[in-house]
Amino acid sequence: MSDIILSICIPTYNRGQSLFDNVKKWLQSDNKNFEIVIADNCSMDNTVELLKSIEDSRLKIIENDKNYGSYVNGKIALAGGSGKYVMFMTDKDFLDIKNIDKVIDILSNLDVAAGRFFPDCKDGEFKIRRFTGMVKKLSKFCFCGNHPSGFFFDRKLLMEKNIYDTCLSYDEIIRSYLTDFQTTLCCECGDAVIIKFPFVYLIKPPFKNLNHSHTYSLKNKNLFFSPENRFKIFEVYLDFLKEIKLSCFDRYSTVKFLVRNCYRFCTTDYINALNNKNICDWYGVSQEFVNIELNRDMDKLFMTLLYNTNSFKNKFEHTYAFLTFILWYFIRRITHLRRKV
Repeated sequence: MSDIILSICIPTYNRGQSLFDNVKKWLQSDNKNFEIVIADNCSMDNTVELLKSIEDSRLKIIENDKNYGSYVNGKIALAGGSGKYVMFMTDKDFLDIKNIDKVIDILSNLDVAAGRFFPDCKDGEFKIRRFTGMVKKLSKFCFCGNHPSGFFFDRKLLMEKNIYDTCLSYDEIIRSYLTDFQTTLCCECGDAVIIKFPFVYLIKPPFKNLNHSHTYSLKNKNLFFSPENRFKIFEVYLDFLKEIKLSCFDRYSTVKFLVRNCYRFCTTDYINALNNKNICDWYGVSQEFVNIELNRDMDKLFMTLLYNTNSFKNKFEHTYAFLTFILWYFIRRITHLRRKV
């Protein structure tokens, strides 16, 4: 029987020295109940050579025979774990490994389908929130724009339900939301938790020794945070929810928060991203493009996309979602104007 409680699963491509430095530091811990699984997507640098120089049985390196893309490589990394729980990590982010003993203790005493280590917590912060109702679980974990690092899953559940292959045919659309879709399926099978504890830290651009994203760019026309691409992900989610067992009331409640989340992604979040020079530089977004986009009527664009979509379960649901959004939108605008006065 494996003594591994947590498998830290990292898909990587051309992360070389920075990933090597992180892994070497993490493995300085004496704790034997965690492992690090790295799936290398045919890196063109010395990533594999550097990692192989680390002699530690807790490090597992998977060398892909070709570059499968970020979505499939994420699945390969998770599938390589052998612990009670498998946790997704991007190769840019960081762990506070001095807290690994407490993390292992927490996970050893948990029995949940999925969960998330809340990122960037302060020292001394500790809180566990458990969610049981399906709507509450979906509202906290699914299509919420959460960064994937720190999401963890019951490994046996992923295997038994074949959740590794979730929406593989949609990988070009949802690859930045891999953990969202996996968590949705897990939420059907058990409770979920959010753990606020200083363990996972998100590193944001600019990244050391790296000038641009290998996966997303304006040139490739696949900016996941653009309104059109956010809405494509939203439509996949609506189709995906048709396979989830929900009562009519729970489904309508879920659709309402999905619409609101999508609106936020397509408007304020998109504008905030365009106003962030580091993000624009990382994804190859020019100032000319930013100027054009900021002059677009984002509210009108979202309403048009929502009105024209055919991804709802039926016409009644589509009408319900659209009218609910219109009502919520105007109440929000009136409240905002009153605050200004």
